[in-house]
Amino acid sequence: MIKKIYVGIGYHVVCLNQATGQEIWRTQVKTSALVSILVSGDTVFASSRGQMYALSAANGAVKWENGLEGLGYGVATLAVDGTSSSIEGQSAEATRDDS
Repeated sequence: MIKKIYVGIGYHVVCLNQATGQEIWRTQVKTSALVSILVSGDTVFASSRGQMYALSAANGAVKWENGLEGLGYGVATLAVDGTSSSIEGQSAEATRDDS
């Protein structure tokens, strides 16, 4: 089984082979250059300027999209049941613990 790494950058979510760096797939998200991502099972969740996406981890196909109406365009932190929040949240917790 190929181990993968997922990158949110420049209006896209990109899936790379961890061992070789070779691109496996690329999906454009239409709203912002800054893309927050979270992987859970066979789904890659991506948030970009107030828009939320669920992508297939296998091929990048869009499973669903939600405009999160009325919530603005800020950077989102992401979490799924039973896990910690995304890297932004973890960094904030680590900073508090160090003081």
